[in-house]
Parts: sequence; C-alpha cells; structure tokens
Amino acid sequence: MDNENSLENEKNNSKKLKSIIIVISVISILCIGILSVFVYNKVSELKNMEIVVVQQANDILENENTISNLQNEVDDLKINLTEEKSISTNLLCRNLYPSYWFSGINFSYNGNKAMHRDLENFVENMGDEITNSDWDTIWSNVDVAMHKITVKDNIRYYFITYYDDLEYDIKDSVFWVDKGCYLDYPNK
Repeated sequence: MDNENSLENEKNNSKKLKSIIIVISVISILCIGILSVFVYNKVSELKNMEIVVVQQANDILENENTISNLQNEVDDLKINLTEEKSISTNLLCRNLYPSYWFSGINFSYNGNKAMHRDLENFVENMGDEITNSDWDTIWSNVDVAMHKITVKDNIRYYFITYYDDLEYDIKDSVFWVDKGCYLDYPNK
C-alpha cells in the first residue's frame, strides 16, 4: 500500500508539475506576446519619429537655402547702394571744384529766403560780385525752388533747392544747374 500511495503521490505530483509547467508556459507566452506588442509599438513610434526628423531636416535645409538666397540679395543691394553712393559722391561739387568756394558754407534749409542768402554767400565766396538775384518756386505742391544769381559780366548761376518732402521722397539738397553737380546732397 505504501507503494500504491507512493505511486499515487507521484502521479499527483506529476500532474501538479505538469499543471505548473502549463501555467508557466501560458504566462511566458502571454508575457512574450505583451512584450512583442510593446516592442512593435516602440518600433512604430521610432519610425514615425524618423519621418518627423527627416522632414525637419528637409525644412532646415530649405530654410538654410532661403537664408543663403536672402544673404545674396542683401549683398547685391549693398553693392548697388555702394555704387549709388559712389555716383552721388561723384556728383558733389565739393569733389569737383576748389575747396575755398565751400569754406564756411552751410545750407540752412529754413525756407527759400534763408537758402537764397546762403547761395549768395556761396557765390561771393567764389569771388564773384552779385549784381542781381531772385528765386521762384517751381511747383506749388512741393517745396522746390529755382534760384538765379547774376554776377558781373552778366553771368548767371542757377541753383535748384529741394526741401524734405516724404510724400514725394524728396530730401534736402541743392543742385547747381550750371555745373551739373550737387552743392549739398542728402546723407539721409
């Protein structure tokens, strides 16, 4: 009987062991399944992140190209501005005629009467004797005037004065018509 009990005990133990093995196998399979789903989801997230990173890298390259193109445009504009300043500098009378003509001359731009006095001082500075002078406005809607100054031997000098007018993009300046240059040119 002991043998029988022992055999039955062994069978029961064997059944219990098989049950434990089956339970452990099922739990292992479930864990592997859950782990597989988790890994699959992480891989999918990484692929989606890779797509986003590639798109952002493309956006960065596109922005860098745009910045490069804009920098080239700025450089071109700087060159054009330098050329324009060079042209206007070449049109300054101070660079073309004796410096003593311009000694102590400052243009006030406080109206045509004051400007006319400044221009008369300029002509006298050149050593000429004024015999007659006057001025007339050129346009009624913009403050631009033609100043005529006559000196001995009936020589006339003509100057056009411009006063700041933002509406017409006009800046303070004085153009000497006879010499084809600016006595005063805007630096604004």
